[in-house]
Amino acid sequence: MNQIIRKKSILDLHNGYIALFMSVSLSVGACVMAAGCRNKSGETTQQKKNIPLVEVEVARLRTITRNVELTGTIEAARVARIASPAEGPVLNCSVREGDRIKQGQVILTIGRKRAAEEQVETARKELAREEKDLKRIEQLVRSGAIPAEQLEESQLRVSRARSQLAKALESMEDYQIRAPWAGIVSKVFITDGYFVSPRETLLEIFDPNTLVIRFAVPEKELENVRAGMQLSVTLDTYNHHVFDAKITRLYPELDRKMHTRIVEASLTENINLVPGMFTRISLPVQTVKDAIIIPDSAVVITPEGDKVVFIVKNGKALRRKVSIGIEEMQAVQISDGIQVGDAVVISGNQKLQDGMEVSILKREQ
Repeated sequence: MNQIIRKKSILDLHNGYIALFMSVSLSVGACVMAAGCRNKSGETTQQKKNIPLVEVEVARLRTITRNVELTGTIEAARVARIASPAEGPVLNCSVREGDRIKQGQVILTIGRKRAAEEQVETARKELAREEKDLKRIEQLVRSGAIPAEQLEESQLRVSRARSQLAKALESMEDYQIRAPWAGIVSKVFITDGYFVSPRETLLEIFDPNTLVIRFAVPEKELENVRAGMQLSVTLDTYNHHVFDAKITRLYPELDRKMHTRIVEASLTENINLVPGMFTRISLPVQTVKDAIIIPDSAVVITPEGDKVVFIVKNGKALRRKVSIGIEEMQAVQISDGIQVGDAVVISGNQKLQDGMEVSILKREQ
């Protein structure tokens, strides 16, 4: 019996220790919860975790330029489409695409003999008839049967018939097509033996010294485009190397359908070009000096469509409504709303509210 009582006492003592330990633990936990683990500044750890961490950049002054990105092609400003002056077969075509030709060089011949034979025969018959009629009228005039005026008219008809015969005889000679100026043959539409009609195109040549960049500028940008402007050009042929160019010509009219104006530019560097090359053009249409510039990531668009920026001052994010000017690459001009030197939030600004306390992320030096 004493043994049982002793065991029960030990068990009660053990349970008492457990209860006392749990009571102390709960008290300490309550103390921690109540105190909120306050730091030296009086903030709780939980409160500190809720402060947004943001990255800032200082608004600065610099020059910014708005560029319009366009595409164009290399074209020859001097092109000749040579046509046949008469009908006949093509003879002795001596050129092909890519051949260089000299001014006055014989390119091909149009054979006209067979086509002109019938005209010559008709002219000869007409002349013979007019000469026979002239002899008859001369006899009648000498006899006094008709007035002398009719003799003069008959003589005039004979003269005309002789002129027509001479012209027909000249047309029997083959016609030689010569190069109007030195250039390169770009297209040939005929071959030897091909029978052409008058004004039919035979071939096309271009002057390689007149190659230009030709591109179209939208109507809304024309106010800022003028002759002599500098621009940058890249060509796929030259591994996207950037070349400098200058506007040399603006066409006088706009395309009625596309509302664009054709512009020509010349490269300042002498390189080998071929008509049809594709070009990418960067045209600087607007430049502002001493502009307030910030990264474009700093601009937040509200549900109402307003553009706002948050600046950090005295540890708080202050919302500023801004007006946007020129955009260039990843930078944007602010024409109104902030000042030079303002610390602008560029990261972590999507959920900020005006007056919210923030913590600035320190960049590694």
